[in-house]
Amino acid sequence: MMKDIQNRYRHGQQEDRQEAPLVLMRIPQILEIIPISRATFCSMVKNGEFPKPIKIGRSSLWTQEQVQAYIRERISESDKAWQGK
Repeated sequence: MMKDIQNRYRHGQQEDRQEAPLVLMRIPQILEIIPISRATFCSMVKNGEFPKPIKIGRSSLWTQEQVQAYIRERISESDKAWQGK
């Protein structure tokens, strides 16, 4: 995919649509938003309850979209639970 993008720019062909730049987040940034412990977070990733990270070198990163999607899912589950009561 990266070579395809590089080839498009090399040949003067840019993508038709504008995409928002990706925002990558590290664990401390995520834990500022989701108030859980680091150990709980790592357990959630390991158990598949939270998306797997993007590995760049030794760094583990998540896109802002992944984190927001996780939060939206929790909100939806919470809303459904409250509506069922």
